[in-house]
Amino acid sequence: MCIRDRNERQWQILTERIAAYCRTHNVTASGRPPRGKGGARDESSWQRPTLTGFDSIRLRRLLATLGSPQTPTKAHVEGLRCLLETADTVPPEEVPRDVVTMNSRVRLKKGRGRDEMSVSLVFPADASRNGDCELARVSVLTPTGLAILGRRVGDSVEGRVRIHELLYQPEAAGDFDL
Repeated sequence: MCIRDRNERQWQILTERIAAYCRTHNVTASGRPPRGKGGARDESSWQRPTLTGFDSIRLRRLLATLGSPQTPTKAHVEGLRCLLETADTVPPEEVPRDVVTMNSRVRLKKGRGRDEMSVSLVFPADASRNGDCELARVSVLTPTGLAILGRRVGDSVEGRVRIHELLYQPEAAGDFDL
């Protein structure tokens, strides 16, 4: 077996183990399925989410501070850990303009109806606590936050909500330090 084949096999084993871990711990690893007919994404084929190196470092630091197994959001912490392990990490300057990164503002659309909601993806300390419906600040440690991080415009999240529009992405705006 040549080195290339061995590395590919090792990568396959690693991704299978991560997927098995996520399944056994009831954690969903977000991916961005490729676009199908009409611009919608086909959820049947899984692809890894995309994170910036800067976001990855800050999120790993966040995980290091949340080490307690008694944390009420343990499943979300494990979900973030799994997402960080499976994501493609790119320099901030190279992240595609349609990828949801930390501090991005997105418009989510429910089903085919007119129900829309704008959210900003933030760190837990910056999340909305007052129920402001105008622009909710959603923590990355919530089901919605985990579902949209690293995903692309057009992706369906949580089975019924679609990322309709990316209103603001710090990297696309040249804000590399947010």
